[in-house]
Amino acid sequence: AGEILTLLENFEKKYPEQEKAFEAVARTRIIALQKTGRFAELEKAVDAIVARYQPAQQRELLKGLPQVVAADVKQLEKQEDKESLLTARRLLARLYADRLKRGEAFAPEESPDQFKYNLAQLYLDVKDYENASQLYLELRKGGAYSLAALAGLARIAEVKNELPQATTYWEELLKGSQVGDPLW
Repeated sequence: AGEILTLLENFEKKYPEQEKAFEAVARTRIIALQKTGRFAELEKAVDAIVARYQPAQQRELLKGLPQVVAADVKQLEKQEDKESLLTARRLLARLYADRLKRGEAFAPEESPDQFKYNLAQLYLDVKDYENASQLYLELRKGGAYSLAALAGLARIAEVKNELPQATTYWEELLKGSQVGDPLW
């Protein structure tokens, strides 16, 4: 994969007449970057794809990437590689957010609320409190993740040193749950 990356470096600039190959090069590049664990470069490659291609092309070029990056995140958590983990989580949050922005339909076995909750958790992990708050507020309106969203909002309020607001969220969470619930 490393050798492939060397061959593809600046391909679009070196061979501007090969425009028909750009999509294949972009796809190959992101695969090789993921395989080599170069998440910062992978993040830039994803940005380039989003900037250059239409949503249908983006979907095709990035197909499967969120699943493998999610697996990478789990592996990095086990390895305790904090720097790579942070970058991989930020990339995964970007991929998830782009999916929501494109309005991709969810498969029958997928839960949109769980997807949004997972994205909010990623935002929380990378300290993007504004985007995390927006998703938690949306989830708080009802559904299976409303209480979990309160916990996320409380944590964000604590980080922002908004202790009265954090206390309000924790109290609301306690009123809506019972001892022994998973949130406890």
